[in-house]
Amino acid sequence: MALIDTAAALLALYFVAAFFRGRRRAPWAGLVALTTNLYAALSFNYTVIATGAWALHPVEYVALTPCRFPWASCSPWSSATSGRRPAPRGKE
Repeated sequence: MALIDTAAALLALYFVAAFFRGRRRAPWAGLVALTTNLYAALSFNYTVIATGAWALHPVEYVALTPCRFPWASCSPWSSATSGRRPAPRGKE
């Protein structure tokens, strides 16, 4: 699972760089990074619940949950929430 998390983190960094540079592959990279991150979060939570660790340490696992939330998609500068698209490169 650590390998998947690392790949998702690297892809998310590529997405951020591509998004701010106006690259065409930015939405694709963002969707793949988000899907990979959600898969890792679901598999992590499944194993925590299946082993009974959630019942032993509920406060710790509740505190870990917001760390998996894709905060960038809810940001005020995101084109998904502002209703505007980034300007094409060279046409600012």
